[in-house]
Amino acid sequence: MYELCPGPSDSETGLFSRQQLNQNTHYIDGSQIYGSDVQTSTSLRTLYGGKLKTGGDATIPNLLPKDTANAANCILPASNANVKCFLAGDVRVNQNAALISLHTIFMREHNIIAAGLEALNNGWSDQIIYDETRKIVGAILQHITYKEYLPEILGDAIMNTYSLKPLTNGYFNGYVSSVNPAIRNEFSAAAFRFGHSQVHDSLKYNSKAQYFKDIFLNPAILYDTAGGVDSITKGLTDSYSQKVDERMSSHLTRHLFERQTGFGGDLAAINIQRGRDHGLPLYHLMKTICNISGNVHEPSVWNALSSLYRNPVDIDLFSAGVSEKPVTGGRIGPTFACIIAKQFEALKKGDRYYYENSGDQAFTLGQLEEIRKTTLSKVICRNTGINFVPTNAFIKDTNVRYVVHFALW
Repeated sequence: MYELCPGPSDSETGLFSRQQLNQNTHYIDGSQIYGSDVQTSTSLRTLYGGKLKTGGDATIPNLLPKDTANAANCILPASNANVKCFLAGDVRVNQNAALISLHTIFMREHNIIAAGLEALNNGWSDQIIYDETRKIVGAILQHITYKEYLPEILGDAIMNTYSLKPLTNGYFNGYVSSVNPAIRNEFSAAAFRFGHSQVHDSLKYNSKAQYFKDIFLNPAILYDTAGGVDSITKGLTDSYSQKVDERMSSHLTRHLFERQTGFGGDLAAINIQRGRDHGLPLYHLMKTICNISGNVHEPSVWNALSSLYRNPVDIDLFSAGVSEKPVTGGRIGPTFACIIAKQFEALKKGDRYYYENSGDQAFTLGQLEEIRKTTLSKVICRNTGINFVPTNAFIKDTNVRYVVHFALW
């Protein structure tokens, strides 16, 4: 499924090392909303006014379009034929209700912006409105990623080392044609799976706890007139994430996609075995590649890891990487921080459509200024009925602030 940037070619054979393929686009371009191929993107469009299709009904409108064929093999109630899973640009949208909600919010964001552009530009075709809207939504996703999300994960020092912080004004002009932005295998199959350690046993929903194992491939609460997307999203912003460490919720290690009691999957084991299937370098090698020295684990954690392997140099990248002590100001340890920072550096410098770049396809400075005002909290406010969210949606803030709904353009 994933592809590492090609390694050095053999001077005699001219061959490259073989890597797994990626079914999705490598770039931060909103492919989870729009799809990674023409057939998928076309199937999600109304082909009118640049908008995306929606689902739901008069009682619960503006959901994602329904997966009536149940290609995702969701758990559907026999008592309500109206409840279906959903279609989006990424087939994994139905994995859990929290993910469905975020996909829904960004589908709505697209349609709000498309309506605004249509009103401002009488005569624009459906295709032009769609393309311009997709360009804006992709820029919003990039800005949120680099401005709000990555600083919480990597910490200020690493953000500065890899020049990952967005500018406050002007153009970036940092595109380097020789930089390959493709997704590295170590990133996709190990390091960026650190978030599995952050998952709680339950999701706060309508002031109650909804066990995570009960919302895998189960869309029922999206159709709840008393909650739905709004309550799911509010529960996410009102909750702390778990620490990134060697522990994972039993709902992921014992009950993943469980349909019968006792027959759930184990995501930690899947991560380890995926790393071996993909031929990832072992932990000690990646630590060396990242020029990290010394002990970056708590002694008790390293002793426990070492006792599970015949030789400590055999420890898998995911197992040791997720259990490192966090870097200053960040949530992950130095090895995963190195892998993730290098990946997002490549995604920024190797993408000539990165939102802060100048050129023929660039935003005007005025448009760029508006995009820089965008936060995930504002996107949530524009597209839900929630009035109070933290100023930064990635940080649980007991002193929540009202974020005013506003038009992007």
